[in-house]
Amino acid sequence: MLKKAEDRLARVLEYQYPPKKIVSICPGITETLFALQLENEIIGITRYCILAVDKVKAVTKVGGTKQIKED
Repeated sequence: MLKKAEDRLARVLEYQYPPKKIVSICPGITETLFALQLENEIIGITRYCILAVDKVKAVTKVGGTKQIKED
């Protein structure tokens, strides 16, 4: 199913739902994704997502919450 979202700058993003790949850049959101049982869709986390790092199999570290880049 195709969904749309609009950001604060009025840019429209279209995406497939449910998500197939998720990159979480906030530790709290990462924990919420686990609570929603979406851990198999997570492909990237920040270096600060320390509670999830043992639970997520092979994922890419994408830097921190302010400077997102591949570590």
